[in-house]
Amino acid sequence: MSLRTAYVSVLSALLGLGLSAHAAEPRAADQAADRACAYSVTAAPKAVQDTLSPAYAEPSKIDLKGVAKRMNTLMLEIGHCQALAQNHDNVDTDAEKHHAIAEWISLNQWLYRLTMFVDQNARGDLHMDWRREFETFIDVYQLKR
Repeated sequence: MSLRTAYVSVLSALLGLGLSAHAAEPRAADQAADRACAYSVTAAPKAVQDTLSPAYAEPSKIDLKGVAKRMNTLMLEIGHCQALAQNHDNVDTDAEKHHAIAEWISLNQWLYRLTMFVDQNARGDLHMDWRREFETFIDVYQLKR
């Protein structure tokens, strides 16, 4: 092994160590952010309402495919919140934890139905009107129309 090859090997190893140490710092912050839930169980239904209300009020002016895409994102975000609520490391008392889990599960079932109906309607399948399902959702969660 030549001196130059040895130098390059040592330098590469040192740079690799330095880069990996710096790369690990943001990773821990990213993981903490990944664990956070963007919604509370009481605020999440309002987020669904805020997403669907413009399309409900003026269906001819809104791109339903864009709404379907946003609903899919919302479904993933709220599903993440449910997963966090079901985490066994959660510090809530048993009664609080089980109530929150039940609320997240119920909300996710509603969200799945609404998302699928919006997506179907956006693709021209009108066998189930997402607007009727949304009206029921608003009533169930006692949201202001």
